[in-house]
Amino acid sequence: MSRPYFLRFAACFCLTLGMTGALPRPSNAQVTALQPFKDWGETIGVAIDPISNIVVANQKHGPLYTRGIYTIPYVWTPDPDANAQTATPLATLSPNRSTNATAVSSVANGALAIVGYGFIGTTTVIHACMWTGTPNANGGFDFSPPVDLGTLGGQFSYAYGVNSAGEIVGSASTGSAYRAYVLIPGVSITALPLINPSTLGQRYGQSRANAINNASIIVGWSSGRNAAGRSFTQHACSWALVNGAWTANDLQTAVTTAGFTDGNVVGINNLGGDMLCVGEIINPSTRAQHACVWTLDRATGAATDFMDLNTIMPAGTTNSKAYGVNPAGHIVGNYVSGNIRRGFVAGWFGGTYNFMDLTNTFNPQGLLTTAVAINDAPSAANGGLGTIVGLDRIGNGDAAYAIP
Repeated sequence: MSRPYFLRFAACFCLTLGMTGALPRPSNAQVTALQPFKDWGETIGVAIDPISNIVVANQKHGPLYTRGIYTIPYVWTPDPDANAQTATPLATLSPNRSTNATAVSSVANGALAIVGYGFIGTTTVIHACMWTGTPNANGGFDFSPPVDLGTLGGQFSYAYGVNSAGEIVGSASTGSAYRAYVLIPGVSITALPLINPSTLGQRYGQSRANAINNASIIVGWSSGRNAAGRSFTQHACSWALVNGAWTANDLQTAVTTAGFTDGNVVGINNLGGDMLCVGEIINPSTRAQHACVWTLDRATGAATDFMDLNTIMPAGTTNSKAYGVNPAGHIVGNYVSGNIRRGFVAGWFGGTYNFMDLTNTFNPQGLLTTAVAINDAPSAANGGLGTIVGLDRIGNGDAAYAIP
């Protein structure tokens, strides 16, 4: 192509790599533990601001292995005075109830927009929410309480992505189905269209938006069943605002790997080189998953090219998934080989994609099991590759550490 949870996770990691030319294993890689609250439990989920090293994650709190445990989101922000990071817990939607942060983006006036979801009161209802980080005189941020973003008429909603304009995407219940939505500042929450019903079937049609870039191109999946309620199909999907209306693009039509008729897009980059989105394609018969990357048209979000990343992975790879991509075309995710899940980074160097395993070399005591995101800030100092964040399984699952 052209350039462009059954595991118990204990900590998230932040990995800065130096790369030049191809994708060698750099000797100056450093893993920094991002599990700040040592008396708390495992870390769940991690994301990074596309243009800075500000990270959001979620850590379990309360008596382990009891019903009293709940998840609290927190933010890692650079501390210029200490040449380190400062961890700040965010307020939850309801006291002592789980709330998760899923995405963060720098927005206007140096502020931060953070989105996620949490329980409402003592009920099982979950709503999408947003926190705002306002710059303060100390060089840090003051974070607002979470704002409930509402639903599409049902009881549940989730926010998964936000861009520099503060536009938010996710999935929300209508009362009968879950639908992808976009929430633009000053505009009410809007359901995004399903892929053409003649392709997937309108019956029980559902969808989810996972990410939105600064060009307002949205990615995720759209599904449906046939008229008999059988033959469930889930297609990778993108949405774009064309001539004033949101339009859905079926990205599955660009897939060239035989038998992989289902898919899901997880991440999309901001403009720099090619507009790329990444995720997985799925063989519904075998349930095999392959990491993949699509090139998108900048105006419509339609697929113009496709690559199955399993073709560049080590022999014996069974399943893989890509989670993040930056403007330089660096892609991160995980793959399974020998029943072990390993993080990877793939990049466009020397006219072809190259692949590097993040495991063992950087963490001999554990496994860098999933690389979740890579930011948009490549520089000469780090050899042109952005900062990677992900999840690490360490020992018995409750320790966090840094590797020099």
